Amino acid sequence: MIDSTQWITEATIAHRGLWNADIPENSIRAIELCIEKGYAIEIDVQMLYDGTFVIFHDWTVDRMTTGTGVISHKKIDDISHLRLNKTDQKIPLLREVLQHVHGQVPLLIELKNKAHNRSLYMKNFLTEIQNYQGEYAISSFDPFLLKEHSKYKLPIVRGINFFHYKNDGLIFGWMKKIAMYGLWVISRTDPDFYVCHASMLPYCWIAKKARKKQKPLLIWGVKSEKEFTKIESYIDNTICDIRK
Repeated sequence: MIDSTQWITEATIAHRGLWNADIPENSIRAIELCIEKGYAIEIDVQMLYDGTFVIFHDWTVDRMTTGTGVISHKKIDDISHLRLNKTDQKIPLLREVLQHVHGQVPLLIELKNKAHNRSLYMKNFLTEIQNYQGEYAISSFDPFLLKEHSKYKLPIVRGINFFHYKNDGLIFGWMKKIAMYGLWVISRTDPDFYVCHASMLPYCWIAKKARKKQKPLLIWGVKSEKEFTKIESYIDNTICDIRK
């Protein structure tokens, strides 16, 4: 098994598992297919209102299920009947995913949180994952959540995520990027690696910061071979949108 530093840069990391139109992202089946291929898996983790952790990307269940509403406001009983993209796949619990993976491949766990107290979120997350023996790293767009994790002084690799916010318009998008940078500086969080959207490179301060700190830079969202070639020399690994 690749050690915790090496796999971040050397493993093939599948973005939300190995999925397609018939196999939903962040589903047990998408995860099983990654294990079969030997791919590391990037998953999104959110906490429900009752403290249960689930694997789900969006803030609401509207896009991926026939349900509606903010997922962090729901309890496990509220989502247990929901199915992903009209398949037989349900929203997985974090504990179910950990049991399936069982250390066979590394996990890149993105911690997503909008609604909960950070201290409670992290305490519950660490309780959930404390007995897991497989290799994993965590990342988040929230530097203060990562700061909360650092208080436990655990030997877990932590990364911070950045986004371009182009869909928010020129002015508001830049305001969001500046706010993210400001929050990161204020938090004084020193990540072990950086993650950003491919469209932010090559002309981006994150790439310069990663090189200066001699820490890995990962990207996601590559749309073409041409785009990858343009930014390849700036990055250490790609979180790949691999289709089954």
